[in-house]
Amino acid sequence: MTVNSGKLSRARSGGFTLVELLVVIAIIGVLVGLLLPAVQAAREAARRMSCSNNLKQLALACQNYHDSYRKLPPGSYDGQYAVTSRGYSWLTKTFPFIEQENLYDAIGAGKGMDALTMDSLVNNVRIRQTPIAALRCPSDVAEDISTACPNGFAAAGGSAPTSYKGVSGYNWAWGGLNISTGGSGSNHGLDVGNGCFDRYMIRINADQTTSSNTVAMRDVTDGTSNTFLVGESSNKISQHTGAWCHYNHTTGTCAWPPNYKQANGDLWPVSDWGHNYTFHSYHPGGVQFALVDGSVKFIADTIDLTLYRHLASKQGDEVVALP
Repeated sequence: MTVNSGKLSRARSGGFTLVELLVVIAIIGVLVGLLLPAVQAAREAARRMSCSNNLKQLALACQNYHDSYRKLPPGSYDGQYAVTSRGYSWLTKTFPFIEQENLYDAIGAGKGMDALTMDSLVNNVRIRQTPIAALRCPSDVAEDISTACPNGFAAAGGSAPTSYKGVSGYNWAWGGLNISTGGSGSNHGLDVGNGCFDRYMIRINADQTTSSNTVAMRDVTDGTSNTFLVGESSNKISQHTGAWCHYNHTTGTCAWPPNYKQANGDLWPVSDWGHNYTFHSYHPGGVQFALVDGSVKFIADTIDLTLYRHLASKQGDEVVALP
């Protein structure tokens, strides 16, 4: 038998060595670290787009309401903050235009004084706890059924909230809360001047039986593309959830900047009622608003405060363009 001279080659066994395995794991870890933020950003972009669509649909619903009644939805029916009132929110008035006719009929929102009173609604769990996807921002982490809402809803087990509020100007004396005098409605050092109470789009105490407190398109002399109509107001951030059915917590003011927090970055306390009526979101860096013309704009937290407030006003020789 012939034996070849020289070194004999040794066949290598299959598999990884420990060092190679550790290198592969390290590479996978680096890739995951790089891809995870991108995936999260893509998901937030999708949520923001969905939120934008919700706002656009609400703006279009308001326009359709205007086509039918020659005015935008009123903030309430009889303007009374009481359990015996029929002060359903402006949102309920848009239900026939966002495919919620059954809920609209169940409430009786179009029946004036024949509508259910607030205390009747408190006892009607099926209605007040009906979730409406079109009224919730996907980024809003508030509970589906919130117990932080007013007028007996909390004690009765809560109600379905909304992530959107109608814009009631940048008034300093909003809803009975004078935010320039300190206390529970403090302005926190911001100069809010005389506000803009009479230049709202959807006012809290607007009565649908009169025209004095409701708004028509002809009243928007600043231009429909320069005037806020609906904005985001995350319930988790405000700490005082607005039920979609109750008018007192479905309107807000632009007196404070968007996403306004304490100097240390914390939320304002629940006792700070004024801050609960502002606009804020979980979208990084800003808040989305639907304008009267139906367009939706992302408003950065860094927007000039004067410009921000003027965009919340429908008239007054303060025509300003969005940045």
